[in-house]
Order: sequence, then structure tokens, then C-alpha cells
Amino acid sequence: MCFNLFDFFVQVIKGQAKVHRCTAEVEFFGKEHPTIPPTTNDERIHQLGRQASSMIVGEENIKLAPTYTASEDFAFYLEKVPGSFFLLGIQNEKVGSIYSAHSPHYFIDEDVLPIGAAIHAAFALSYHSHSTISYL
Repeated sequence: MCFNLFDFFVQVIKGQAKVHRCTAEVEFFGKEHPTIPPTTNDERIHQLGRQASSMIVGEENIKLAPTYTASEDFAFYLEKVPGSFFLLGIQNEKVGSIYSAHSPHYFIDEDVLPIGAAIHAAFALSYHSHSTISYL
């Protein structure tokens, strides 16, 4: 099920107008550039990814990112196939890797890249061994 925020806005606005015995017409600008859909993880894929991550870095090093309302192009993939958006932690004060990806001071500690590759490989093996359905 895909939640359309524009449809929700229209429903709320028209509902509020009706309460006051009025009608409302809602028009959104930018229809030629629609918004990016919400990034909604598939629970099964998320659990497989979490298990793979736990095997590589240990459960104590896994943190659930807070929910936020930023847009992410990955959402378009999730409309086509089940998936999960994971972040690889790279904070390392010793090398100056302390800023988020959108900061002008962003610096990636490249020593974490093999860890990310290992998590991806472990996930692929886990997915392959647990998959009974083809999503393509």
C-alpha cells in the first residue's frame, strides 16, 4: 500500500471545509515534478539486513536511525521491489569523520568501506538462502 500525501492533504482540506458547510478546491503546483514517495522499508528485508549486519559488526553496534521526513531517491526502487534503506556508520573522531553526509565538512573514513561490503555480501547470501519468491 502506498500512501499519497497529496491525496491526504486534499482529504483533510475538503473535510475541514465541509465541517463549515463550505467546499474547497485544492490545486498543487509542480505536477510536472511530482514529489518523491516515502522511503518505506520492507520488514522481511529489513530483518535479513539486520541479521547480516549483526553477524559482521555485532548487535551492540547496530542502532536504529530515527524517523525523519527527508526525501530519498531510493524510494523509487522500493516502489518496484521490496528493500530496506540502511546507513553505514562512519563516525571516527581520530580521523575527523564526524560530520553528516550533507555537511561541507563531510569526510568519510574509508576504513569502514570493507565493513559495508562484508555486510552487503552477508545480506546477499542470507537473502539467497531464505528466498523462495522471485521479485523480478
